[in-house]
Amino acid sequence: MDLSRRNQLVVYTAIAGRGRDDLVDPVPAPGVDYVCFTDQPLTSKIWGIRPFAWTHLTQAVRTAKHPKVLPHEYFPDHSMSIWIDANIAPSPDIGKVAEFYLSRYDLALHRHPRRDCLYKEAEVVSEVQKDFPSTIDRIISRYSQNGMPHDFGLWECGILFRRHLSPDIVTAMELWWREIEAGSQSDQIHWAYVVWKLGLKFRTIDGNLRESPFFRYKPHPAIYWGAMGEAS
Repeated sequence: MDLSRRNQLVVYTAIAGRGRDDLVDPVPAPGVDYVCFTDQPLTSKIWGIRPFAWTHLTQAVRTAKHPKVLPHEYFPDHSMSIWIDANIAPSPDIGKVAEFYLSRYDLALHRHPRRDCLYKEAEVVSEVQKDFPSTIDRIISRYSQNGMPHDFGLWECGILFRRHLSPDIVTAMELWWREIEAGSQSDQIHWAYVVWKLGLKFRTIDGNLRESPFFRYKPHPAIYWGAMGEAS
């Protein structure tokens, strides 16, 4: 992968709604573009600030997830992308990291550090009021009826390495978005279902995202999504 060529790799994030995350300028990597989608009056010396192409009327978290999940719509001129949640800052070695993680697969993301089952994740999301229990129950009932197994696997979706124009990745992302749009704001539940439904092959990054030498992580401010009718 020759990152000296422009438009090969874009690192991007999104901040929707007030009081969520601060935009932190990273040390830029050569040959890498940086983009932040936002509805806030942000400025940056590194990030290219762009408005959202789609917005949800009431839930900022769904607005932010639109570019997160659909990079092929937002970056048709880039062959690779790295999504990072706004509370995560990449290192200046991010180009080399992408080259390594995407050397054999078109997608790479971290294993969930605590759970390996979307049903267990759903219980936690309901218990801590990160979405309406009725919404979670409806989703889980449908997934169970469709044959989704327990303990299939669970991934943390705060960082996504993608060759986002790959046909298999486009198919997976579009299904993921349909599940999020009609279901929960908790995208990790839906992602596990998408992986199982499509039999998708990708690279699972072992180890805790929060301890990765390639990223600097800080916790999100505590905002309860469904219970408050707002975004996380």
